[in-house]
Amino acid sequence: GRVEFVGVVLVYRPGLPNALDGVNLEVLPGRTGSGKSSLFLALFRMVELNQGQILLDGVDISLVRLSNLR
Repeated sequence: GRVEFVGVVLVYRPGLPNALDGVNLEVLPGRTGSGKSSLFLALFRMVELNQGQILLDGVDISLVRLSNLR
């Protein structure tokens, strides 16, 4: 389905610069193989967002069971 990143901020550790800073992104089904690993780590909740939301078919992924994401 469609994946959206809305105002996403991600820091791997306190004191480091933002790896993602205010990212707004909509990914439509189609060709694969592009994008940064940070986006996918965030999508599969392998790291916690510092700010913003990731929506999967309009639902915040923080409300989706991890087993359903992975």
